[in-house]
Amino acid sequence: MTKVQLNKLKKAFDHKDNISQRQAAKKFDISQQMVSKLLKWLQITPRKKMKIPDRIETQKKVARVKCRNLYLKNPSILDDESHFTLSHGKINENVIFYSSNIAATPVSIKYTPVKKLSRNYLFGWSFLRGVSRRQSYEKVDLTVNQTVFLDFIVRVVILFIKKHHSDGNYKFWPSLASSHYANTVVNYLIDQNIKFVQK
Repeated sequence: MTKVQLNKLKKAFDHKDNISQRQAAKKFDISQQMVSKLLKWLQITPRKKMKIPDRIETQKKVARVKCRNLYLKNPSILDDESHFTLSHGKINENVIFYSSNIAATPVSIKYTPVKKLSRNYLFGWSFLRGVSRRQSYEKVDLTVNQTVFLDFIVRVVILFIKKHHSDGNYKFWPSLASSHYANTVVNYLIDQNIKFVQK
């Protein structure tokens, strides 16, 4: 490998996710093992992409400001739901990228946006300022609509508040999903005198 070829190899891999070592070996007429050694010598390390919420630009802009304001005004009880598939199967995708300096790698390369909701196994819980209490709430093959979320409020959130925050020093903060602010949900929260963050 000449100096020019090494520079080409570095350019092909550094901060990129669209090339494999086998493809590079064929392109430069060397073995895959040699590509691996050269990348190590160039200090370009293969890394696995991390998952982040798939947010639109307006959500990204307001998220930090809103979180800070809510944190300063009241201790907030947050709710969340997570979905888990019932098998280990997933669509094949390129989850590896290469980088000599991860701080310089573009966000679009080192992260994989993931949709929050899907049809699978649903768990729900509530927590206050990071202190979480896992709740026995689970539904199979359901997306979160107003009926499911209201059931979660009744079975989990209300009991959580009564047990751990009966002094009233809290504010319940649902996520911005439309089902979390459906009329049936909002009316129930008002009827139960639950202090919550308006949408």
